[in-house]
Amino acid sequence: MGHGTLSYLALRISLMEILKEEYYQQLKKIERGQYAKNVLGELKMAKERGDVETYEDLKKRFSDETFKNEYFRYFGYGFVDDPGKLIPNVPLSFYSFHLMVGLGFYFLLFFILAIFFAYRELWNAGSGFSV
Repeated sequence: MGHGTLSYLALRISLMEILKEEYYQQLKKIERGQYAKNVLGELKMAKERGDVETYEDLKKRFSDETFKNEYFRYFGYGFVDDPGKLIPNVPLSFYSFHLMVGLGFYFLLFFILAIFFAYRELWNAGSGFSV
């Protein structure tokens, strides 16, 4: 086993550890979001039942900065079932970005040439910029 193979394996292991850590972080966000979603559901049910005491208690919880920062900020994650859905498809993003940059340079070159040939024709015709 050469040095290249060992460094490749070390890189692969470190990438797997990063993805594993990211997966667990996303899982925590999902759990917090689901908790906030459940509290909001309880708030709605309390309002529909006319349970003023529970409603006011839950309403105070939504005013609490700690609840907002620790749970409600991840509210959108509460609708996600699988943390794997939150990690983007890296090869698709990588190659579509490169395609976008390549097309951007192609169109830039195309329009520079189009302007060059258009002005060259105007210059040769002697019409200039007069209207």
